Amino acid sequence: MIKLTLRAWRWGAVLLQASLFAGLPFIGVNNESALRFDVPSLKLYFFGSVLWISEAYLILLVLLLCIIGLMVFTILLGRTWS
Repeated sequence: MIKLTLRAWRWGAVLLQASLFAGLPFIGVNNESALRFDVPSLKLYFFGSVLWISEAYLILLVLLLCIIGLMVFTILLGRTWS
């Protein structure tokens, strides 16, 4: 049996993420691309939903909440395990 090292798992994750990111524009949802940024109309098509550029603050808010949640989670678990 082949024993996979951490480096092999990491490269597998890198290749999976890169192929997913590169392949999303070619996946169709409701006759539109799964991920497409339309520059002339300033719209972001994301899995069938349309996000106007004036609503980009929502993406920023969600990303900031995810980062804060990750920091709180690691701080609490770091205190628990040390």
